Amino acid sequence: MIFQSSTVLVLLLVLALTPSVSNAFQNNGNTIPVKTSDVPMPIKWPIVGTLPDFLSRGGVDGMADVHESMYKEYGSVYRMSLLGNDEMIFSDPRVFDQILRNEGKFPVGAAEAVTTFRDYYEENDMDFALTSLGRGPEWKTWRQSVNA
Repeated sequence: MIFQSSTVLVLLLVLALTPSVSNAFQNNGNTIPVKTSDVPMPIKWPIVGTLPDFLSRGGVDGMADVHESMYKEYGSVYRMSLLGNDEMIFSDPRVFDQILRNEGKFPVGAAEAVTTFRDYYEENDMDFALTSLGRGPEWKTWRQSVNA
């Protein structure tokens, strides 16, 4: 399975912002609750977490390689912890679809936490793009116009 770096980055941000402690997975049509701690991950070191493993697999410059090797070693669901930020990564589109379908009327956007986007849009008076970082009715109107 080959990943696109931007897709993986967005997915990582979404999952990092997901507040739930446990997640549900589909198995033959049945929902199975799974504890986050049951999901496999490389060795998690104090302070740096799984950063050494992440770097040994290719680091930021090799994001596709990192996630492809993690997928091969741990399967379609695995965890990472980079400098204190615990993340759960899903590479099964059915699980990702389930997350998206249950995120509510006004989901939290992944880009909302990336301050560099917000700063750039504000500095360049890009109000339309700035709306993409929010949530609520204004975001929904923006999203519908993008989908049209």
